[in-house]
Amino acid sequence: MWDLTRSLNSQTVNASAGFHCGETEQEPVQAESASPQREIDSFFHHMTSWPLKQEYAIEVASGLCVGLRGRAGADIDALGLTFLLPISHARLTNVRYPTLQLEAASIHPVNIHEFYDENLSYSLPKEWTNTGSYTKTESASWSLTTGIEYHATVGVSAGIPKLAEVSGEFGWQVGVSGTYETTWEESETYGWSLEPSDLMEALTQI
Repeated sequence: MWDLTRSLNSQTVNASAGFHCGETEQEPVQAESASPQREIDSFFHHMTSWPLKQEYAIEVASGLCVGLRGRAGADIDALGLTFLLPISHARLTNVRYPTLQLEAASIHPVNIHEFYDENLSYSLPKEWTNTGSYTKTESASWSLTTGIEYHATVGVSAGIPKLAEVSGEFGWQVGVSGTYETTWEESETYGWSLEPSDLMEALTQI
């Protein structure tokens, strides 16, 4: 904590308000009569007819005022503001987010063909080709329109004799529009060779 209490010979000067109160043990100061001709400095907060008080600059540190501190006898002898020191770092704790209703994306396989075969030959291989097929056709289309247009209207009217009303209008426009479309297909055929005396069990998925 930064204690900004200012005490000078049992006198207190409030740094923000600049007031004086309390008894002093030093020799009394001769009072001066206030005069409009007195030269006024930038810091001038007179609550009495005493001379101009001493200014004490206040250090606000972080700028966060957390309270007042002071000491008192019969009167308030010391009074000052208490500021927090400059903040070096800040940390967020116990941050909670609402439950987000998110559904995880999943891939669902498509069974094209399921195959089971056994090559009973001891010398010749057996060729096998997937008899199932899957064709996927996708298409997309979009349109695009671009243009630049400038248009202005000007009119002038005057009441001067022999000066007619003048008006004008002009414009400029360039535009391009188009529609585009694309289509593509995918088709796959798979095959394997079954060696003699081999056994195969296959499931084709995409």
